[in-house]
Amino acid sequence: MKQKKIPFYRKDPLLRTVGWAGYGLAPWLAPAVVPASMMDGTVAVATSAVLYGTMATAYAFPRTRNLVVELYRDHWLRFKHHLGARRVSKAIQETLFNAVVEIVEITDRKGRIRRKEIVHYPEVDIQVDESNVYIRFWMLAGQTEKEWERKIDAFSHALGCDLVTSKIERGMVQITLQYGDLFAPAATYKENEEHKVSIGYGTGGRVEWNFDQFPHALIVGPTGTGKSTFMRNLLIQLPKSWTVKIADGKVVEFIHLRDYGFDVVDDVRGFVRLVEEAQREVDRRFKVMKEARKNHYYRISL
Repeated sequence: MKQKKIPFYRKDPLLRTVGWAGYGLAPWLAPAVVPASMMDGTVAVATSAVLYGTMATAYAFPRTRNLVVELYRDHWLRFKHHLGARRVSKAIQETLFNAVVEIVEITDRKGRIRRKEIVHYPEVDIQVDESNVYIRFWMLAGQTEKEWERKIDAFSHALGCDLVTSKIERGMVQITLQYGDLFAPAATYKENEEHKVSIGYGTGGRVEWNFDQFPHALIVGPTGTGKSTFMRNLLIQLPKSWTVKIADGKVVEFIHLRDYGFDVVDDVRGFVRLVEEAQREVDRRFKVMKEARKNHYYRISL
């Protein structure tokens, strides 16, 4: 899913909202406002009627309808984007418990001394996609990791989102919040001969397991959560030309994968055979890698 940047407003952007509202309404108002500002009454009304009639005619015909729809959709989406940025900025402003408030004294024209509060917000980068909000803060000088850890949950509650991940390192705080359902249009399957398989969808879209980068995997979960089903979905993605060996301790969970040509065993004798074959293959690969002076198996032909 493609991420899109939204601005962080340190103050309430009322005038900017009015400007964006005018921009959003421009396609609707321009045929009336422009003639009225440039022509006399009767001519202006006639010109406006012609322009609105042209727009209505363009919408009536299928060939030009999309042009009209896209025009208004573009303006509305830009205004909606601004409203979203304004809402997120307001929530962040209210939640930034560790923003530094500086009180300064100023002298007005009459010589009176007044106190003024200046709020220093950390630098903020906000990205959004169809399901998530990604926020990065750069800590202000003097702030500590514990100060941020205590209130990270507050951001998810302020924005009405679920907290997905958070990370604090090197003066940067990164938070991922989920505001919508994950977009999973279809089941994910392997589509090529590369050393990776699709394992589902995550906060950033489709997730793939790369064997070369992560050669080991551990699948855990409570009883009845679908571990075996998940493993079957992984295994059936592997090409039949690959060497696949399966030790089925539950006897009946993976037996059907023999129909794919996979080597499936379900008894002690079979388990021992697979372990011995795996050990021989490991020794063979180490020997080949040693002779080739390589420490990664995928860099040489095994």
